[in-house]
Amino acid sequence: MFDEIFLFASIDHNLSNESLDRLINEIKRYYFKREIKKILSEEDTEEKKKQLKKISENLKEVEKKLISL
Repeated sequence: MFDEIFLFASIDHNLSNESLDRLINEIKRYYFKREIKKILSEEDTEEKKKQLKKISENLKEVEKKLISL
């Protein structure tokens, strides 16, 4: 998935800043979702709960940015 997005972005030299911002935020969103799934599949500890909270907050911020773009 990320390879396809990167290839698309690297081929299109006329990509506007807004489109590039959207692309970057989409990549971040997929990354955060994947990290959340990974943490949820691991053993539950206090450190993991803190990581999960931080990543969830980051995901919310990225999703807000995507809505505004």
